[in-house]
Amino acid sequence: MSTISVIALAIGLLCSLIITIDILRHPQMMKIMNVVWPINGWFMGPVALWTYYKWGRLKSKDNDKEDHRGRPAKVFVSTSHCSAGCTPG
Repeated sequence: MSTISVIALAIGLLCSLIITIDILRHPQMMKIMNVVWPINGWFMGPVALWTYYKWGRLKSKDNDKEDHRGRPAKVFVSTSHCSAGCTPG
């Protein structure tokens, strides 16, 4: 059982590291999201990585693309923002 836990933690930390490296190159407009996305990588792993590149990257400072995210995407990002705040607590 502990082997599965170690694997899950390693995957989460790897996803968090990938997101952190990308955020250093492309900071978010809202500064707190520079912390939120890597924290999401801890507990959501590959799902956080996918959502960051699909929805989170749209809100980087150097992005000129228009934000056409639908309501579900906006609700997900808002909820993950709150979840990330609860994680350190």
